[in-house]
Amino acid sequence: MKNIIIFLIICIVITAGIAMGSEELSGREQYLTLVHNGLASQDVAVRVESIRILADAGGAGAKSKLKKFLQDASVTVRIETALALNKLSDKSGIPVLASIIKEKADVSSKDPPIKRARALTKNLARARAAEALGEMGGDSARALLVSAAEEKEGHVKDAAIVSLIRMGDRSNIDMFLRGLKSSDTNVRCRACEVLGEIKEEKAKGLLRELLNHWDKDVRQAASVALGRIGDTESIKTIAEMYADKESSVRMGAAEALGYFGDPAFIIYLQKMLKDENGFVRLAAAESLMKFKDISGNNFLMSAIKAADTDARLKAIKIISKYGDTGFLEALRKALVQEENEQVKINLAGAILKITDKNSKDKE
Repeated sequence: MKNIIIFLIICIVITAGIAMGSEELSGREQYLTLVHNGLASQDVAVRVESIRILADAGGAGAKSKLKKFLQDASVTVRIETALALNKLSDKSGIPVLASIIKEKADVSSKDPPIKRARALTKNLARARAAEALGEMGGDSARALLVSAAEEKEGHVKDAAIVSLIRMGDRSNIDMFLRGLKSSDTNVRCRACEVLGEIKEEKAKGLLRELLNHWDKDVRQAASVALGRIGDTESIKTIAEMYADKESSVRMGAAEALGYFGDPAFIIYLQKMLKDENGFVRLAAAESLMKFKDISGNNFLMSAIKAADTDARLKAIKIISKYGDTGFLEALRKALVQEENEQVKINLAGAILKITDKNSKDKE
């Protein structure tokens, strides 16, 4: 009799385990289906988000589903599909990117405004393709980027040079160092962005000077660049920017402090959680999550229900990247109430990413 009771208990436990596993699977499939449905959306932004999320989720059939979008009518979708496939160790998007870069826009200053506007749109897409090709790397990519770096068109030339630098070719690094002294603030900001991304030590002195620049965008870009480089000499100055009159500068300071990774400055990020600007608070909350500090978690959970769509998307993406299972209930509730298709896709993606990460941690 005792053996029968033990046998029955074991059967109940196994059955319960199978049932729970089935619920988890069906739950995951529910969110994955939502992402798959997003691939068929007429909205380019929704298709792009769905492609990115599917690449993160992976799984059987992900590559075959994504490859169809290498022929999409939208050049943006084709570029993002190539990047998504690369994330899944599939390089089949390289010829697509090469084709986009090679298709030059035939335009002159004498052409009517509408033709010049179309040419600009095309060149911006070519520049994005050059950036994507740089991320994917390879000898075939290098040859094409070297050619694109010699073009007269500024956006494509700049993107190709940046991609080559990422791939280890530093022959044009001085161009960006000179850019820090340009009279054009847009050039200065771009130089800050590139030099910060590649962690260029030679740029630190000039970047520190730009922390006091009259233009708010330059100050923001310089602080983020120094944060990425890890310039400890400037960290205190950047921390004090939490009180800058410009919200964009405060946002840059919050981001930079997250890159520095010095817990002594968490107090400044906690102060920024009370900022009047919601995006400054979001930047502070994201940096705090890098420190495993939960001070901003409640704000993030409230932000996924914000009236501003961009704020909701930003909060969801932060949670997706750094969050844990403690956010799942809030994400699921928000998904039920959300009406915006792009936001819904991102909510589903965040739930998938957190649950998948949790499953791996248990293995």
